[in-house]
Amino acid sequence: SVASSSAAAAATFAHLNIDANRASMAAAAGLADPASLLTAAGAALRGEIKRGASGLRLSHVLGCAPRTYKAAAGLGAAESLWRLYLDEVTPRTAFGGNASRIAVQSTGSLRYDLYAGSVTLDDVWTMNPFADHLWRVAPAVSGGDVRAVLSALHAQAPSAADPRTGPLPRYAATSMPVGDEKYELWTVDFDLPAVVRAYESQTGSAPHPVRMLDGSTSTDLWMRYVQQAWPCNGTAGGGGRPGAAGRRR
Repeated sequence: SVASSSAAAAATFAHLNIDANRASMAAAAGLADPASLLTAAGAALRGEIKRGASGLRLSHVLGCAPRTYKAAAGLGAAESLWRLYLDEVTPRTAFGGNASRIAVQSTGSLRYDLYAGSVTLDDVWTMNPFADHLWRVAPAVSGGDVRAVLSALHAQAPSAADPRTGPLPRYAATSMPVGDEKYELWTVDFDLPAVVRAYESQTGSAPHPVRMLDGSTSTDLWMRYVQQAWPCNGTAGGGGRPGAAGRRR
């Protein structure tokens, strides 16, 4: 009916992380004691996981986040993890404040919220697990061509209803070009083929991408940023994510 169609069109959906830990599962099953779910095999596996995590120093605290940042929040939201990555993390740790560099990236790689308080290696790897290398697609691209590349990428993007991106655009940039000034156009491993195709279609020339930052990855940038920008002062901390998340792209 028209009424049901209108209701369906007006429906909205919120993103929520569901943690597959014993406390969450026990609560869902109506059990008072999460320990009642632990089996002998589960206890043995838990011990192996703890030993592996200890060897990788995953519990090492890098810094203390001043607030919670949400991976699915739109770019205009103060709690947007993508806004933090585009406006702060990449310009500070990859570009060194060089405003002539612009990175274009799809918004699928940040997979988990970053919680207020202490931030560990495990938190960073869970939030950004893909460790993409950064590439300079072309060294001197006019502002008009950068805008054209972005438009071409958006034209190929899924619809706004794509559940993977929610209120986020399919592609985002660290900044928007001003006039026809020249810019270095950057991207990451995962998006390199799409950005190269868009560049070729819009400029009529073939770029020669160069891997940058001596092999440092997007995950390295996050670790560096947390250490530099969010030192623990003894009063933050105690936060961190409430559980582990799946790591699928």
